[in-house]
Amino acid sequence: MENENLTQLAKDLKLTEKQRTFCELFVQLANKREAYEQAGYKCTKETAFKEATRMLKNPKIKKYVDAITEAKHDALIADKDEVLRFYTRVMRGKEKDAFGLDPSLQDRLKAADQLAKRYQLFSNKIEVDGGQQQMIVQFVDDLVVDDLDE
Repeated sequence: MENENLTQLAKDLKLTEKQRTFCELFVQLANKREAYEQAGYKCTKETAFKEATRMLKNPKIKKYVDAITEAKHDALIADKDEVLRFYTRVMRGKEKDAFGLDPSLQDRLKAADQLAKRYQLFSNKIEVDGGQQQMIVQFVDDLVVDDLDE
């Protein structure tokens, strides 16, 4: 979820500025007491812990924390489309290595092979439409050469 979406979600949930800040700090610090104190709530450490615990049980707060966590996760983890775009850039020689060099032919071939596997370009399976049932036929080369000599 992008920042604009998070901002809109906070508005939709009618979170106060302190609540929104608490949620963001909680995800960042992974410490509810510190997040509560740094969000601007004035209280003792014991009260901060209890109030932060209570706040995290609020469905609106929980929903916003979950959205922030998901957005953070999405920013860190490549999705399948990003991986495919990367392989395509390598295959086409547009992705540079750490030294600014073009990918080697070997790297480009590996990337092409990964893309071919993803799109099942070299499959030894054939799908057969059998009316109501769909069958997959796989050809197996299990013939041993020694058997032919006899």
